[in-house]
Amino acid sequence: MTEKELVRLMSISLAGKWTCFPECKDGPTWGRHDMLRMDIVAIKKSYTNPCIRIYEAKANRSGFTGDDKWPGYMQLCNEFYWLCPKGLIKKDEVHENAGIVYVYPTGTIRTYKRAKYEIREPDPDMLMYLIVSRLDKMDGYPTKTTADKIREELREDRELGKTYNQFVSKKLSDANDFIRDAERKITTAESKVERINEMCVKYGIGDWQIPNILETYHNIQICSYLKKQLTQARDSLDGILNALEKTHEPNNN
Repeated sequence: MTEKELVRLMSISLAGKWTCFPECKDGPTWGRHDMLRMDIVAIKKSYTNPCIRIYEAKANRSGFTGDDKWPGYMQLCNEFYWLCPKGLIKKDEVHENAGIVYVYPTGTIRTYKRAKYEIREPDPDMLMYLIVSRLDKMDGYPTKTTADKIREELREDRELGKTYNQFVSKKLSDANDFIRDAERKITTAESKVERINEMCVKYGIGDWQIPNILETYHNIQICSYLKKQLTQARDSLDGILNALEKTHEPNNN
């Protein structure tokens, strides 16, 4: 899962209660050498409980361990979150006030570690950048309807759809193989039953005699087994007797 995909899924998840700005800067670009670029700046749509969140997406370990700009991100928001695939970042690897959000392979999003809310005034340079450079260009996920989101996901997740189709096709193929095998077994069993019926008709065996025949066959099998066991026991006894006779033979020496 790429960082772009992580940002897309998180932005969709926040839509409605939050206004999201993917790939957001902390102010104007010109004349600066220390500009910060955040993966997501999310502003909560609330006057009574205002909150600015920043999400920094990482798709691999090297990207996380090599990031040294996150302290600057934390100064621009009330809550800072690392956004990553499930299990990539652990709780003891981040700042105590930072949070972690996991994105599962299925697209499900879970908060693994909740960020601590810190009281900060909004950064004026970042807000001015959002007003001047982003509001008239908002084409992100929060402005889309649910149907638009679903259609977009279906278009962009062609590989996921392909994988799902392959999975379903494999399950259907396995089910068809199972059914064909069951049908073969049923056909074989029906053929055997038909042969038994033919034999019964040929030798004048009525239906009422079949249980007796099966019981007789079963008894024959038991007798054959017992006979085999008795033969083995007799051979063992013969061996013991021969050994005893050799033990008591007079010593010619």
